[in-house]
Amino acid sequence: MRIMRAGMLALVAAMLCGTAAEAGETSNPNGRFSIWLPDPWTVTQKRSGIVAENPKHNIYMVASPVVLVDADSLDEAVRTFVDNELDDAKITKDDETKHQGFAARRLQGTGRDEGDDVIFQCIVIDPGNNRDPLAVLIYGDPKPMEEAPPLEKILGSLKPL
Repeated sequence: MRIMRAGMLALVAAMLCGTAAEAGETSNPNGRFSIWLPDPWTVTQKRSGIVAENPKHNIYMVASPVVLVDADSLDEAVRTFVDNELDDAKITKDDETKHQGFAARRLQGTGRDEGDDVIFQCIVIDPGNNRDPLAVLIYGDPKPMEEAPPLEKILGSLKPL
């Protein structure tokens, strides 16, 4: 009985803290979105988001709803999302666009993560219907980021559920 309780406690703790999974199309029902990630990236589910990293641990991805009470625009939401994830973020490219029929903002730039220089790409979409915007941020070491061909596929795969 004690072993069963300990196993249940470990299972509940893992569910609350996040769970790692294989890559591919991954959905997050709490965040109400899905996104594709390449194999063999490590994918971890959080309460309302997904974080992932490539096998070499030099490219990272964060996807989640952007819950901002004071953001008046999609532009403000995307900038705040990037600033919350990276230090010293500097935007070098900022485009208004459409993503799967939804209004979107797309950013590229540089920043710092735990003291290391990184480059990033980010897209935030407005799914409408009074839902929070959805964001995906991919960042990492400059050289691997420039050589990583699936980045466009990852960014393009974000969709609301």
